[in-house]
Amino acid sequence: MRARITPDDLAAGQLVAPGWYPAEIIKYIEEPANTDGSTNGIVHFKIIGEKHKGARFRTLYNEKAMAFASGLLIALGAKVDKDKGVDAELSEGTLVGRKVDVNIRRGETSKKNPFNEAVDFAPLGQVTKYKEEAASVK
Repeated sequence: MRARITPDDLAAGQLVAPGWYPAEIIKYIEEPANTDGSTNGIVHFKIIGEKHKGARFRTLYNEKAMAFASGLLIALGAKVDKDKGVDAELSEGTLVGRKVDVNIRRGETSKKNPFNEAVDFAPLGQVTKYKEEAASVK
């Protein structure tokens, strides 16, 4: 068998060191959960910074536990109302092309396969700005 792996394929499959990275949302899909048929929203990201540029990862949000999506939605600018919470739409039209800073750590599947796991989000550039301000205080 002959394999042709493009530079983009190589970048997509790389595991990154834990830390903050700028990323762009490149795809959003919805599919039924295997367990109960509820809807899973799957957000696909690509790192856009120089370090680990092109590496890919994704997050999954289930409609029955949307509070887990709040960090991403707030980083993208969703407003928090103290009485109503957050009201936002997850769709291809509202997500694809948007950029955020993402904190990634090494996750592991149930079969012990490592993957890039997104654990926190911030508006694009905010983390870099914070690091620069902290460095100037020292």
